[in-house]
Amino acid sequence: MIKKLAVVLVLCFTFQMTAFASSGFTDVQDHWAKQYIDEMAKKGVVNVTDGSFDPDMEVTLYQFVAMLMEYKFGKQGAGDPGYIELALENEIIAESDLDNAGEVIPRLTAVRFCHWALLNILDEEDEENASAAARDLNDFNSCHMCREHVSQLYAKGIITGRPGFVFDGDSGLTKAEACTLVIRAFHPSLRAEPLAPDSNDVLISPDSVLYILQTDEKALLVDVRSQEEHAGGYIPGSICIPLNELIESNAEQLPDKNVVIIVYCQAGSRSQQAYEFLLELGYLYVYNMGGVVNWPYDLETR
Repeated sequence: MIKKLAVVLVLCFTFQMTAFASSGFTDVQDHWAKQYIDEMAKKGVVNVTDGSFDPDMEVTLYQFVAMLMEYKFGKQGAGDPGYIELALENEIIAESDLDNAGEVIPRLTAVRFCHWALLNILDEEDEENASAAARDLNDFNSCHMCREHVSQLYAKGIITGRPGFVFDGDSGLTKAEACTLVIRAFHPSLRAEPLAPDSNDVLISPDSVLYILQTDEKALLVDVRSQEEHAGGYIPGSICIPLNELIESNAEQLPDKNVVIIVYCQAGSRSQQAYEFLLELGYLYVYNMGGVVNWPYDLETR
């Protein structure tokens, strides 16, 4: 065991435990995960490089374990158990995971660690019928090894999926995603609104909208209010197609039925109509954000 841990420490590098003011990060001010990165900065669990956070850099298994354990138990110095030992003692990781400690951690593995942390550290009970809530993830049924963990974190609002509503479990976990997992695990009030298993008209969260727009260049954010309402205050990057024009034209303004389309209006009524209308026309990836009143970030005007 000691020899294996020594190999792990040689192969891996840890996050610099530097308390760095969030305003000093030059590359997160408009990032979808800013609030989670800020919270991690308050705890000093960050990796600062020349004032940058590098939110899209992938992290290793050891780095993620260190983030998770330090957030809960504090920085481990000389004479302390260490992050790996803490994770093993609390049944957050398995011995077999140490073979890949220096490698980029797949999202499915990170979700497994997070789920075990909920059960074994936080004593949080599993959600009933969680797999039904995760049905909106298009690759959920192919995720045989991680289905239990994915469904629980999805139902609890800890994960929301990647563009196109896929879990993408084999891809590497980014630093921004790692911060989001840790903070949402330990702070239920910061979790996304969980999806209802018996409803087809649930709303996509503003954080998920930001993530999609920043990672999928083809995604469209459509404001279905009037041109006047749009000009008075709209979400940056959105286009305006009033609901009546969308319906009368049979959505000819949106020729590609395979791209992600997110609709919103003022309070939610018109966006729900647009959402249902586009689904009836055969658009594959349509999501409803509801009203612009749900948007917690800055708006632009014309």
